[in-house]
Amino acid sequence: MKATDRPRESTLAWDLVDHVHAHLTEAERHTAFIHLGVGDYSPVFQCVLEVVVREGISLPAEMIGMLRGWIEDYDLHRDFGAILARAVGDPTPS
Repeated sequence: MKATDRPRESTLAWDLVDHVHAHLTEAERHTAFIHLGVGDYSPVFQCVLEVVVREGISLPAEMIGMLRGWIEDYDLHRDFGAILARAVGDPTPS
């Protein structure tokens, strides 16, 4: 995925929260919506991916591709590769 094809972080974050909303605890909902409200999306991705792993939720292939593109484009967030791998059932990157 080229950077020009990358979705806006805000759109991806909102889509992810919408996808798992029914599975979020009250504390996770607060975390997600507070960070969405201030435009701080890394904690939203972290929270949602942890819910995906915990609940065994499937993510649509398009959403997985967008997350991988986000990880590739943002060097500061490479640590999310491991949790994304767990979320989609890929072997954990070394």
